[in-house]
Amino acid sequence: MKNIRRHLLALALAFCLLAALGASALADNESVTVSATVGQPFSYSKTFDKAYTNMVPINPNGDLTVNALTDGFSITGTPTYAGNFLLRLTVTFADESTDVYDVNIQVLNADGSGPATPTPTPVYGGELKVTKHPTGETVEPGGTAKFIARAENATDIVWRLVSPDTTNTYTAQEAPAYFAGLYVEGLGSDTLTLHGIPYSLNNWCVEAKFIGAEKGQYLCSNGARITVVSAEPTTPRITNQPKSSQLQNGQTVTLSVTANTNSGSPRYQWYQNSENKNSGGTAIPGATKSSYTPPETPGVSYYYAQVWSVLDGSESTHVNSSVAAVQYPSTPANTQTPGTANTPNTANTGNADTSPNTSPNTDMSADAGAKAQSGADTGTGTTPETGANTVTGIASADSGSKSAARGEQAVVVTATPTSTRSAQRSHTGLILAIMALAAVLLAACVTLFFLKRSNSDD
Repeated sequence: MKNIRRHLLALALAFCLLAALGASALADNESVTVSATVGQPFSYSKTFDKAYTNMVPINPNGDLTVNALTDGFSITGTPTYAGNFLLRLTVTFADESTDVYDVNIQVLNADGSGPATPTPTPVYGGELKVTKHPTGETVEPGGTAKFIARAENATDIVWRLVSPDTTNTYTAQEAPAYFAGLYVEGLGSDTLTLHGIPYSLNNWCVEAKFIGAEKGQYLCSNGARITVVSAEPTTPRITNQPKSSQLQNGQTVTLSVTANTNSGSPRYQWYQNSENKNSGGTAIPGATKSSYTPPETPGVSYYYAQVWSVLDGSESTHVNSSVAAVQYPSTPANTQTPGTANTPNTANTGNADTSPNTSPNTDMSADAGAKAQSGADTGTGTTPETGANTVTGIASADSGSKSAARGEQAVVVTATPTSTRSAQRSHTGLILAIMALAAVLLAACVTLFFLKRSNSDD
């Protein structure tokens, strides 16, 4: 029993120790009430006794601004209307502890009287409700625009920029990295100011994302559209140049160019040149888009694009892209003369049986002519066995002497290709020889087998 009591006492002490540690880890809440007057500058400051790492303010009064200091914070501004307002800051310190500071600001009228109807103090953790949506602004390139948004029961506000097609969203804090020259003021407050707005922000929307006290609770305001106008078109800047290609017959390539302009709509015209330079070329009819597919032309052709912007009928300065060389083989495909690949063998057309006697020897006797005809019969045509082709002139013993007397000579030319039947006979003989050898070996094996058996019987 004593051991059980000791164990219970130890558990109780451990529980008390954990409770004490948990209580010390809870955030301290400090509340203060201050007064302000409509139309008069207001200032309040708080100094921390230790270093902090993060501060999240929520300001329900757009006339007052929270300023982060090195060792604390300050609230400044000039109120424009009377009311009771609560400004809450959640501060995280370097030792990972968290404190909450509530500044209750009572704004009096200029005559010192309070508001007719006291403004209710917001209760954080309730339902989020947007009370002020930002409105659209129209500026010139490089101008400034201010956006205001408020919501009840919000613990934080995050300003965001949304693209016209809603596919890209950037926080106001990271937006300057995507839009050159843009400067952002008022992060974390209900008033966002954009300075140096570029034309690339035209038709983008600004929205406020309000964060609630509960985990995952948020609510977004309506988007406020930014309209950037300019009286004159600006010269476009080419960011993507067309590239050279070396192709084979039958292949194609599409040349493209990308250009950005701060104001106006881009226009394009492609040119072809016989020289490797981006000037002095010939405009290609109909090639007025950001891309162009050149035809298949033997050799090397040079292309470039000219780009400019148009606004209200005015044109900007024209700029030319770099040159893209497109090369095809100098000799087009399929240039072989028709018929040369399969020229018929005309040497087989001669046949002494049917060819007339064209010898100039008109004194040849009938006997000699018969001999010549007989010679032609035996020396011409296609031999059935070998397929030899013979082209034969007409000659005989008698006519030969007369032709020699006249300075003429009969010529017999015979071409004998490899005989297909001879090759077949060679293959057949080889096969028969192999079969005969196999038969001999088989007979020898059978003989040895019976001899061995006979010896074993003995």
